[in-house]
Amino acid sequence: MSRQDYHIQGWKRNKIYPDFLAADKQEEKDDYGTVYVLETKGIHIKNEDTKYKQDVFALCNELGAKKAWEELFDEFPDHDFEFQVVFEDEWQNKINQLI
Repeated sequence: MSRQDYHIQGWKRNKIYPDFLAADKQEEKDDYGTVYVLETKGIHIKNEDTKYKQDVFALCNELGAKKAWEELFDEFPDHDFEFQVVFEDEWQNKINQLI
């Protein structure tokens, strides 16, 4: 549950509480593969805070490309993560691309 079970700590004091977590199912296993961490924003909310969240998410994606997530967190062996800020005018296209 957001604000209780998960958050992202960037370089600013306040934590980021993404709106949604989604995952795709792996065909060969009875498990999920990629976990999608999604922050949704209205078009009118493209501001400094949104830019900060995009930068934090970009850094998370960059780290995930350099190291396996299982090296960073023991709880997530064999899973990938993708972090995205999704705006209301593009959410349908973005979700269809991700999943």
